[in-house]
Amino acid sequence: MMIIERVKSFFVSALITLLLYSAFDFIFGAIFLNMLNDPVAIERVYRNTNSHYHHTLAKNFSGEGSWGSTRYNICTNQFGFKDSCSSPQVDNNKNFDIAFIGDSFTEGIGLQYHDTFVGQIASEYPNLRIANLGVGSYSPSIYLAKVQKLIDDGFSFKEVVVYVDISDIQDEAISYVYQDGKVFDMNPENGLPVEKNNFINELKINIKNTFPLTYHSMYLLKGKLKPSISLSPSAEIINWDYFSKNHTRSNWTYNLSSNGYGSIGVGGAIEKSTKLMNDLYLLLSKNDIGLSIGVYPWPAQLLYGSEDSIQVRIWQDFCKEKCNNFYNSFPLFFQEFKQYEVDVAIDKIFISRDIHYNRYGMSLVSKNFIDSQ
Repeated sequence: MMIIERVKSFFVSALITLLLYSAFDFIFGAIFLNMLNDPVAIERVYRNTNSHYHHTLAKNFSGEGSWGSTRYNICTNQFGFKDSCSSPQVDNNKNFDIAFIGDSFTEGIGLQYHDTFVGQIASEYPNLRIANLGVGSYSPSIYLAKVQKLIDDGFSFKEVVVYVDISDIQDEAISYVYQDGKVFDMNPENGLPVEKNNFINELKINIKNTFPLTYHSMYLLKGKLKPSISLSPSAEIINWDYFSKNHTRSNWTYNLSSNGYGSIGVGGAIEKSTKLMNDLYLLLSKNDIGLSIGVYPWPAQLLYGSEDSIQVRIWQDFCKEKCNNFYNSFPLFFQEFKQYEVDVAIDKIFISRDIHYNRYGMSLVSKNFIDSQ
């Protein structure tokens, strides 16, 4: 009899402990992860998976972001778009004049909103409603799926401006599959979507959103069991040598035989990317929304490529019959490299030891946009 009582007492104590832990995680989990000052934990608080367009930012987030050793304030509005931390929460008006979309450069990883080129443009045009739909590791598959889902959800835009990144070509070659309005991880062996259990996937999303501390602990445990797993779903591989001439993620613009582009190669990836962008153009045209495209260089394009880059030519040609505007920032960046020594220009434009722009680098992109109006 005493054994039964002890077992009952144990289970009651375990249940109470579990309930108290769950309550703590539900209320304070996100705050506690931030206090750990762990970059992965910090980022996983507000970077969420999405069943339609792969991943996105959490809604109504106000806290700290992490990029390498940099900590910076990041805020999102009620729609999950990166926004100014100083501006009051706007109403639920889903009508915007301009929506910018792109990857980490457009999101402005490592920078507060007002230092990003979207924030600088928004400051220049305070009377316009501007949305930043950009999130790290986006590419044409996600541009199409996200804009399509937002339109279906009642959002309206007068114009969508897509800033196509250098890495988009490789992402379309080996990372993403667009299918029936949704984006899936690509199986590199056959180019098809990775099979996922929808129930398990939805359960993961719910656990992450409701119990972030528990989710992060499970993630770390999985990492211990599978050491090769990526540390972050949105990581832009900050420790890779992007300044190398032979880096496959960026060298395709001056080496069309670059490896790392799966079975379709660089040419196939370019064709896939332009096809997806054409589908985006058709979607926008159907909804009376204008399309513009912008481009900007990585360090490799400035060090080893030319101002008349294939990245420029691809999207300039694409835009001839389809775009309101084509924003080419390459000349402004090449001008900096002509005016200053290479190491000085790099320090002036980029976040230290990183491919992403600092505030000044962002100002070159915003200047190109503003001067083109």
